[in-house]
Amino acid sequence: MPCTPAVDEAEPYAHMTPDQRALRNRLRYKARLLGDALQDGRQDMDKLGYELAYEYWHRMLFAKFLEANHLLMHPDGVAVSMAECAELAPEEGYVDKWEAAAAYASRMLPAIFRPDDPLMQVHFATEDRIKLETLLDQVPNHTFTADDSLGWVYQFWQNDAKAAINASGDKIDGARLPAVTQLFTEPYMVHFLIDNTIGAWWTSRNPRVTSPVKFDYLRLKDDGTPAAGNFGLRLTPSGTCHAQPSTPHSPLTLLDPCMGSGHFIASLFLVLAPLRMHEEGLTKAEATDKVIAENLHGLELDPRCTQIAAFNLALTAWKYCGEYRPLPEMNLACSGTAPKGKKEDWLKLVAQEPLADVRARLENGMGNLYDLFHQTPELGSLIDPATIRPDAFTASFDEIQPYLAKALEKEVDQEVVERGVIAAGVAKAGRILSESYI
Repeated sequence: MPCTPAVDEAEPYAHMTPDQRALRNRLRYKARLLGDALQDGRQDMDKLGYELAYEYWHRMLFAKFLEANHLLMHPDGVAVSMAECAELAPEEGYVDKWEAAAAYASRMLPAIFRPDDPLMQVHFATEDRIKLETLLDQVPNHTFTADDSLGWVYQFWQNDAKAAINASGDKIDGARLPAVTQLFTEPYMVHFLIDNTIGAWWTSRNPRVTSPVKFDYLRLKDDGTPAAGNFGLRLTPSGTCHAQPSTPHSPLTLLDPCMGSGHFIASLFLVLAPLRMHEEGLTKAEATDKVIAENLHGLELDPRCTQIAAFNLALTAWKYCGEYRPLPEMNLACSGTAPKGKKEDWLKLVAQEPLADVRARLENGMGNLYDLFHQTPELGSLIDPATIRPDAFTASFDEIQPYLAKALEKEVDQEVVERGVIAAGVAKAGRILSESYI
């Protein structure tokens, strides 16, 4: 069992240090955010325990994926193995090789491995950690280098929950929806759809030109044109597209509204990056940054799937570039996270704005955001942010986001910080949903 410092007890233990008491308070608050009840001072931990187990397993699993692909980077800038992590851990003050590996990975992907997450401060008992290590050691190394392994990981993770929920006959609510709707899309399906959309679009705009990407599943008519048509778009030298010659240029933006573990997102990256290199004369690194920042967008009901998708895209990009390198912020978000706190608590995130009229607009925007996304666990990407329009009395998503970022930076009130993490995810999902995609 994980070593949790009296989280469920009504009072902390007398021997606990100030740091342990602070961690206990953060864990108790996180438990309430996740939906665990607080009764007579005693804190339920069912959801917190499940979240901890998942995060701990992911930390180990992702570290193994990075290591197998020679991408687990020490802060000194060199790739390290798990054996080297074991040697470095005591020298650098880590409990074991997995904590060292997670620390290195957090520098590579801070949005996935949040060093400030209270769950990451909890240590598993040695016997339980060894069980998890044994499971990983039994998996052949080539599994961690296969392109579709991450997708199957989540599919297998949900198998038991999916079977139990379907057998129960109970109503499918937001908490159960991710498990029962999770279905891994196999590679041939992904490639067929991409080849007959992006491939058809590019081929029809570049007749008699050899594509830098091989579209194996592209279907052509007798005259050699794509059977799916050209989608009314044409490529320009700048790598942008538009529907008609008279309309303004806009970046080719693609959205997967149910991205799961990111199989489509990662596969689209491997198509768009070489196309942009071909059209714009970009290097692999330049194309990687532009495709991630400008072309790819994804939403997913399940926050765990969102985490896997972000890792999947990062791993794909690094393997494509042949090395680890910092990546731009990804346009991937969880569309199934509903507000956990009270509306008035959310409004405190913008309470420091000194100008009354600006503060009122921000509060209205945050309040509307709260109301709209309260239904996200069931509706996900079906939510329509266009119903909230910025005006003289209501702030836009772009105006709200900087205040959420400040909440994360100012760790004065840890409860506000934890709520800010959730709000930032909701706001990002709202921004992605509010854009147009072509």
